[in-house]
Amino acid sequence: MANVKLSKEELDLVTNAGFILTKNRIIGKVYDMFGLLSETFRQQAAGFPDEMSRAQAKISKGENYLGLPWVMMDYPRLFSKTDVFAVRCFFWWGNFFSITLQLSGKYLGQYASPAERYLQQHPSGWW
Repeated sequence: MANVKLSKEELDLVTNAGFILTKNRIIGKVYDMFGLLSETFRQQAAGFPDEMSRAQAKISKGENYLGLPWVMMDYPRLFSKTDVFAVRCFFWWGNFFSITLQLSGKYLGQYASPAERYLQQHPSGWW
């Protein structure tokens, strides 16, 4: 049998339930924040075609993106075999929050140039 021992740091963490409970509260708050953000996005997306705003926000979470917890929200979102329009918000523990606009198919042709123009005029970001 292999001689596996925990380091002092590992032993301190494994005997500290508060660490995991705090991590779970933080992930829950990010999840809730994305839920509130989806409502803001829904109001902002009023000018988009109905098929984009009909879908509810999809919020997912996981424990292992390159070893770390994450939370992701897609809204507005429309995914088909040929066309994609999605605003993706992503939280990656220990790294960052990000927001991306995902376009392909007809939506790439329709929205890529206006999005590029907007970002050139507003280099600090979306809003």
